[in-house]
Amino acid sequence: MMKTNFSLYTLIAFVLLFFNNFKSQEKRALNYQNDDLIQTIGIGLVQLVKTDKDIVLYTDKSLSHIKIKKAQPGKDIIPLLNKADYGILFFSCVEKNDKFYKVVTSKNNYAYIKPSENYLFYSWKDFLEDQITSIETKDPKKKSSA
Repeated sequence: MMKTNFSLYTLIAFVLLFFNNFKSQEKRALNYQNDDLIQTIGIGLVQLVKTDKDIVLYTDKSLSHIKIKKAQPGKDIIPLLNKADYGILFFSCVEKNDKFYKVVTSKNNYAYIKPSENYLFYSWKDFLEDQITSIETKDPKKKSSA
């Protein structure tokens, strides 16, 4: 009886793990700003310049193992800022050098992107100085009366 219960619990755990993993691969509905889906703003942003080009994600810093050849925003990678039809597709970057960008793909998940002419990196300072024209609060209760 003890072995049967253990096997039953093992089977239930496996099924739950399988369905949880399957659910995590579902495509998410994206907003313009998706900070609630990634939780990490990192050191800056990586912009996909040509939003019609494929996003190749790697599993390691050496870029020797492809994780996904055609990553889909909302399914495989969550952009912090998303408006692809206007050329706005920015990913939170937590580490960078001349060989890779380490980007947040979802909460506590990361992948690597190979730098190319199709990607631009902005430090937060550069992004705020060069890309932002206005700032509005998401919480209407916090709007200033100035």
